[in-house]
Amino acid sequence: MLSKEARDLIFENKKNYAENGGKPVPSATIEEIRERDERNSEAQARAYANTTVVREQWNIPVDVMTPKEKKRDDVFFFIHGGAWVFGSAMNARLTACYFTEEGGGVALCPEYRRAPEVKFSAMLDDCYRAYVQAANRYGADKLVLSGSSAGGNLALALMQKLRQTGTPYPKAIALFSPVALLDNAKESNECLGAWDIVLRDFDETAVKAYEDVENQMSPLYGDYDGFPPMYIACGSEERLLDDSVSLFKKAKKSGVKAVLSVRAGMWHSYLECQYFIPEGKEEFRNILSFIDDLDRGESVI
Repeated sequence: MLSKEARDLIFENKKNYAENGGKPVPSATIEEIRERDERNSEAQARAYANTTVVREQWNIPVDVMTPKEKKRDDVFFFIHGGAWVFGSAMNARLTACYFTEEGGGVALCPEYRRAPEVKFSAMLDDCYRAYVQAANRYGADKLVLSGSSAGGNLALALMQKLRQTGTPYPKAIALFSPVALLDNAKESNECLGAWDIVLRDFDETAVKAYEDVENQMSPLYGDYDGFPPMYIACGSEERLLDDSVSLFKKAKKSGVKAVLSVRAGMWHSYLECQYFIPEGKEEFRNILSFIDDLDRGESVI
C-alpha cells in the first residue's frame, strides 16, 4: 500500500494536470522552467542541513557534498535528470543528499551543459571529464556512478566512453528510471502514459533535446561485458518501465551482477522524491545495502 505522502503527491500532481489543461505545468519557456526549479531547490536546502556543499571548478563546475559525520569511503557521482534540458547540480543535491545525510558518504553533482545550448556529445564530454577528475581524486574503486532518468542515460553512455578510452570503471552503478532506449514504440509508453505522474506526456520544450539524436543516446545497444555490479530502481507505473527491464536483461545476459527493483505504485524517477516520500527513503536504504554487500564480498543476486 502506498504511503499517505505518496498518495498526497499523486493527488496534487493530478490536480495540477487538470488545472493546466493536461500539462504538468503551465506553458513556460525553458528559462522560466529552469529558474523556477532553481528557486524550488534553494527552498529545499534544509534537506541537507548536516552536509557541507562547496561548488568547485573542476573541468566543469561540480557541487561537492561532504557529510558532517563521515561513515563510509564511497563517493557518489550523481548525474541529474531533466530530459537533457532541465535539472541542475542544485536540483541534484536534493537526491544526492541521502547519501551524505543518511549514508555518510561524499556526493558529487556535476553541472554539465544542457540542450538546446549544446548537443548530447558535449553533455557526455562534460560528465566524462568530471568523472576522470573524481577518479583521480578519490580513486575509481571508490566511485558509485549514479543517475536519474536522462542522467541515468548519461551514466550509461559514460560507461561506454570509459570502455572506449580505457578509463577505470567505478565500483558500482546505481540508476533511477534510466532512459536506455529512445523508442516511442515501447509497450510501456503506450499502456502507462496515463498513469505516470511525471511523464504523462513529453513537454514540447523538452522534445527539442531529441532533434539531434545520436546512437549514444540509446546506450542499451552498447557492450556491457565486464561492467561493475548494477542496481536499477524504477516504478511499476512509469512510462519508461521497459527501459529498466530491458537494461536489466541486457546486463544479466552480459554477465553483470544486476538487481532490478520495480516498486509498486511508483512513477518515473520517484527516488528524486525521497525527501518527501518514505518509499524513496526505503529504496535508497536498499541501494546502500547493495553497496555494503559488495564491500563484504557478498553476492548481489
